[in-house]
Amino acid sequence: MASRPAPLLIAVVLALLAGPLAAQAQTTPAKPAVAVGKPPIVAVVDIKKILSSAAASKKAKKSIDAKRAIYERELDQHKKGLKTQREELRKQQKILAPQAFQQKKKKLEKRFETVIRQTEERRRVLNEAFNTAMGNLRRELGYAVAEVMKERGIEMSLPRSAVLVFDDRFDISAEVLKRLNKRLPTIDLKLN
Repeated sequence: MASRPAPLLIAVVLALLAGPLAAQAQTTPAKPAVAVGKPPIVAVVDIKKILSSAAASKKAKKSIDAKRAIYERELDQHKKGLKTQREELRKQQKILAPQAFQQKKKKLEKRFETVIRQTEERRRVLNEAFNTAMGNLRRELGYAVAEVMKERGIEMSLPRSAVLVFDDRFDISAEVLKRLNKRLPTIDLKLN
């Protein structure tokens, strides 16, 4: 009959073996999950300021405003003409037969509707042209930011609106604006 080791003996052997392993685990520092190195190089870009200050943006806004002013003058002329025609129609209402009056009234209403549609279409065209221009400007802004980041070894850039407080040395907005103005001095507006 083979003898089985006593449970007490097993416990003592395990305790003796576990002691050195536990001591080694306590003296060996844990390896970090992520390699510790230098912190990333970060920059801040004031996108809103750049988009409003860019030469192309200013020129596009100026062109849109000029075209809008022309449209507003034309609309005012149409309104005055239609108002005059409406007043004349009111005066003629007593003289005209009801059927003739209704025909003239319908023609005048169609002119009003045409002017309203034309005005809405012009606003749509202006807004679409401006939005397309700003989309092109934003795309070029991205390229300008990437250029500056590459040249300066910047690893991450953040929009100014996402940063609460920062040292001005992190702000690359002036350099990005300079690059953007060089890359895209003007924007062609499609006002069709």
